[in-house]
Amino acid sequence: MLKWFKKKPKKEKTSKIEEELKGKAVASMRYVVDQEGTVYLDFFWDNDAFDDANESFSILFSQINSGDLLEDSVKFIGETLTEDGNEEEFTKFFSNLMEIQQAKIIETLSTVVEKTEEEVVVKPTDIATHVFRGNQT
Repeated sequence: MLKWFKKKPKKEKTSKIEEELKGKAVASMRYVVDQEGTVYLDFFWDNDAFDDANESFSILFSQINSGDLLEDSVKFIGETLTEDGNEEEFTKFFSNLMEIQQAKIIETLSTVVEKTEEEVVVKPTDIATHVFRGNQT
Protein backbone atom coordinates (compact mmCIF):
# COMPACT_ATOMS: atom_id res chain seq x y z
CA MET A 1 0.00 0.00 0.00
CA LEU A 2 1.16 3.52 -0.67
CA LYS A 3 2.27 5.90 2.03
CA TRP A 4 1.07 9.48 1.55
CA PHE A 5 2.52 12.35 1.17
CA LYS A 6 5.87 13.93 0.98
CA LYS A 7 6.96 16.88 -1.06
CA LYS A 8 8.60 15.68 -4.24
CA PRO A 9 12.38 15.93 -4.18
CA LYS A 10 13.76 18.42 -6.68
CA LYS A 11 14.70 18.00 -9.74
CA GLU A 12 13.78 14.95 -11.73
CA LYS A 13 14.12 14.48 -15.43
CA THR A 14 11.73 16.54 -17.51
CA SER A 15 8.84 14.66 -19.09
CA LYS A 16 7.80 15.00 -22.74
CA ILE A 17 4.65 16.88 -21.81
CA GLU A 18 6.59 19.32 -19.62
CA GLU A 19 8.85 20.08 -22.57
CA GLU A 20 5.90 20.53 -24.95
CA LEU A 21 4.00 22.81 -22.55
CA LYS A 22 6.95 24.88 -21.37
CA GLY A 23 5.69 28.44 -21.00
CA LYS A 24 2.05 27.41 -21.71
CA ALA A 25 1.06 25.49 -18.57
CA VAL A 26 -0.84 27.52 -15.97
CA ALA A 27 -1.40 24.70 -13.44
CA SER A 28 -0.20 21.17 -12.85
CA MET A 29 -0.22 18.33 -10.37
CA ARG A 30 2.19 15.43 -10.39
CA TYR A 31 2.44 12.33 -8.23
CA VAL A 32 5.62 10.27 -7.98
CA VAL A 33 5.99 6.93 -6.14
CA ASP A 34 9.32 5.60 -4.88
CA GLN A 35 10.24 1.94 -4.35
CA GLU A 36 9.06 2.00 -0.71
CA GLY A 37 5.61 3.18 -1.82
CA THR A 38 5.96 6.74 -0.56
CA VAL A 39 3.94 9.13 -2.70
CA TYR A 40 5.45 12.50 -3.49
CA LEU A 41 3.36 15.40 -4.71
CA ASP A 42 4.44 18.34 -6.79
CA PHE A 43 2.05 21.05 -7.92
CA PHE A 44 1.97 24.63 -9.14
CA TRP A 45 -0.23 27.31 -10.58
CA ASP A 46 0.94 30.54 -12.16
CA ASN A 47 -1.32 33.51 -11.48
CA ASP A 48 1.17 35.77 -13.28
CA ALA A 49 0.68 33.86 -16.55
CA PHE A 50 -3.10 33.45 -16.20
CA ASP A 51 -5.42 35.27 -13.81
CA ASP A 52 -7.59 32.19 -13.27
CA ALA A 53 -4.70 29.77 -12.72
CA ASN A 54 -5.78 29.08 -9.13
CA GLU A 55 -9.28 28.21 -10.36
CA SER A 56 -7.80 26.03 -13.12
CA PHE A 57 -5.74 24.18 -10.53
CA SER A 58 -8.80 23.77 -8.27
CA ILE A 59 -10.78 22.27 -11.14
CA LEU A 60 -7.91 19.93 -12.01
CA PHE A 61 -7.53 18.88 -8.38
CA SER A 62 -11.27 18.22 -8.09
CA GLN A 63 -11.41 16.21 -11.31
CA ILE A 64 -8.45 14.07 -10.28
CA ASN A 65 -9.81 13.32 -6.83
CA SER A 66 -13.45 12.79 -7.81
CA GLY A 67 -12.59 10.23 -10.48
CA ASP A 68 -13.87 12.42 -13.33
CA LEU A 69 -10.63 11.86 -15.25
CA LEU A 70 -10.41 8.12 -14.59
CA GLU A 71 -12.05 6.82 -17.77
CA ASP A 72 -10.22 9.22 -20.09
CA SER A 73 -6.91 8.58 -18.31
CA VAL A 74 -7.27 4.80 -18.62
CA LYS A 75 -8.11 5.14 -22.33
CA PHE A 76 -5.10 7.40 -22.85
CA ILE A 77 -2.76 5.02 -21.02
CA GLY A 78 -4.16 2.06 -22.99
CA GLU A 79 -3.78 3.80 -26.35
CA THR A 80 -0.26 5.01 -25.53
CA LEU A 81 0.96 1.61 -24.34
CA THR A 82 -0.67 -0.14 -27.31
CA GLU A 83 1.00 2.27 -29.77
CA ASP A 84 4.32 1.56 -28.06
CA GLY A 85 3.74 -2.22 -28.31
CA ASN A 86 3.20 -2.65 -24.57
CA GLU A 87 -0.29 -4.16 -24.57
CA GLU A 88 0.78 -6.69 -21.92
CA GLU A 89 1.77 -3.85 -19.58
CA PHE A 90 -1.63 -2.22 -20.09
CA THR A 91 -3.39 -5.49 -19.29
CA LYS A 92 -1.37 -5.82 -16.10
CA PHE A 93 -2.06 -2.17 -15.17
CA PHE A 94 -5.78 -2.52 -15.88
CA SER A 95 -6.03 -5.74 -13.85
CA ASN A 96 -4.33 -4.04 -10.89
CA LEU A 97 -6.64 -1.05 -11.21
CA MET A 98 -9.74 -3.28 -11.27
CA GLU A 99 -8.59 -5.17 -8.17
CA ILE A 100 -8.08 -1.89 -6.30
CA GLN A 101 -11.45 -0.50 -7.41
CA GLN A 102 -13.26 -3.75 -6.51
CA ALA A 103 -11.68 -3.75 -3.05
CA LYS A 104 -12.95 -0.19 -2.50
CA ILE A 105 -16.46 -1.16 -3.61
CA ILE A 106 -16.51 -4.24 -1.38
CA GLU A 107 -15.29 -2.17 1.58
CA THR A 108 -17.99 0.45 0.95
CA LEU A 109 -20.73 -2.16 0.59
CA SER A 110 -19.58 -3.91 3.77
CA THR A 111 -19.86 -0.64 5.66
CA VAL A 112 -23.36 -0.03 4.28
CA VAL A 113 -24.51 -3.56 5.18
CA GLU A 114 -23.11 -3.25 8.71
CA LYS A 115 -24.95 0.04 9.21
CA THR A 116 -28.27 -1.24 7.87
CA GLU A 117 -28.13 -4.35 10.06
CA GLU A 118 -27.63 -2.15 13.13
CA GLU A 119 -30.23 0.49 12.27
CA VAL A 120 -33.98 0.02 12.57
CA VAL A 121 -35.53 0.66 9.18
CA VAL A 122 -39.01 1.47 10.46
CA LYS A 123 -39.73 2.13 14.09
CA PRO A 124 -42.78 0.22 15.41
CA THR A 125 -44.16 3.45 16.87
CA ASP A 126 -44.17 5.02 13.41
CA ILE A 127 -46.27 2.16 12.04
CA ALA A 128 -48.71 2.31 14.94
CA THR A 129 -49.11 6.06 14.59
CA HIS A 130 -49.68 5.80 10.85
CA VAL A 131 -52.15 2.89 11.14
CA PHE A 132 -54.22 4.49 13.91
CA ARG A 133 -54.40 7.85 12.16
CA GLY A 134 -55.58 6.12 9.01
CA ASN A 135 -58.49 4.42 10.85
CA GLN A 136 -59.78 7.61 12.47
CA THR A 137 -62.47 8.69 9.99
